[in-house]
Amino acid sequence: MFHSTLTTDSSQDEPLVEVPISELESGPLAEGETYRIAVLGTVDNTNSSNPVSETPANQFTEAPAGSKGSPEYPVNEGEQLEVVIEDMGDEGDGIAKVNGYAVIVPDATVGQEVFVEINRTTSTHAFATPIETHPTTSD
Repeated sequence: MFHSTLTTDSSQDEPLVEVPISELESGPLAEGETYRIAVLGTVDNTNSSNPVSETPANQFTEAPAGSKGSPEYPVNEGEQLEVVIEDMGDEGDGIAKVNGYAVIVPDATVGQEVFVEINRTTSTHAFATPIETHPTTSD
């Protein structure tokens, strides 16, 4: 799963959805093929009580090859932080967002506040291990 912004190709007057290159390199997608996509709607960032903001996936860029810097993601490997599970993934993992960047948390459910440690980051998401889980926010 990734987030993207819908744009229009001015030369062909057709809508475009940008797919992160990592999806082509590591995922089941192939350049030039046709795929169905799900459009889940727009994000309302006007609600000031919601601390999570959506950011297009293509905003997160990897460090140039050969550089010693870490990738420019909102979270870093080894970092510990508290997240709120907002959605469930296809394989049953919880999904939280940190500045629009997906953090996948196993054994978590929607509404739970989870203290996690980031294990691995990619251009579209991070994997985290739950350290401490709190009851759902609706309890």
